[in-house]
Amino acid sequence: MEFKRADQVNFDVRSQMSRIFVEGFYLWLNHFSKDKEKLMKAFAHIFILKHFFVMVKDNEVISMAAYTK
Repeated sequence: MEFKRADQVNFDVRSQMSRIFVEGFYLWLNHFSKDKEKLMKAFAHIFILKHFFVMVKDNEVISMAAYTK
């Protein structure tokens, strides 16, 4: 496992981050859509990667954390 800043990972992490985000906030996001796949696609672009750390295991994002200065 590796804990890295999301913009320093050697693959596109956005879709996996979006999956984690939607799963974590689905209780509130389902007011916009009941379709989790649609929500994941809608939110994938919002992540400013330099503001996130991700835990990666076998090229899969298993957790994430946001930070700001």
